[in-house]
Amino acid sequence: MAFQIAPGALDPVVGRSGGDHYYWRPIVDQLVDADPSLNPRPETLLATSWGVSDPKKVMLNLCKGVQFHDGTPFNAEAVKFNIERLLDPATKATPRAAFTAIDKVDVVDGHIVRFDLTRPWGSVLSTLADRGGAMNSPTAVKARGLTTSSSPSPPAHSRSPNTSPAAMSATCATTSTGVATLPATRCRIWTK
Repeated sequence: MAFQIAPGALDPVVGRSGGDHYYWRPIVDQLVDADPSLNPRPETLLATSWGVSDPKKVMLNLCKGVQFHDGTPFNAEAVKFNIERLLDPATKATPRAAFTAIDKVDVVDGHIVRFDLTRPWGSVLSTLADRGGAMNSPTAVKARGLTTSSSPSPPAHSRSPNTSPAAMSATCATTSTGVATLPATRCRIWTK
């Protein structure tokens, strides 16, 4: 595959090229992702479910057993680090303006994170499905600097080799509260 546009960065948070997504989408998973019909895309989601307890609080339940390529665990602390990095003016993050509704990121437990908002944020899920919801290893980012532009360290997922994305999508369920839930065995295959 070839593209006519070079990426400005492989790190989705700092990339500024209109063609960056052609490069980082196959490499980095987002907290939330959906297909063109807006159905959850389980093979690339890092949040297994989400909910809004009031208009100023958004809670995400995260995949368990996922780690970044460098071995750093993917958990609520990693999400907090990534979102706070994005909000830090020193990072000069491309999607920062879309995230200004976030006042604080709270780690509820190891795999639950809550965004406390300054105002209701209707586009939260679609925004988390783009650059701002793309996760990089906190360890790798700290080693390379907050404004790194290359060598992302995305989550290294694993799944049963017999589990196709279609089969995983078929197992997606909706709870009585309307929150989408996905099996922990979903995810893209990554190799080190």
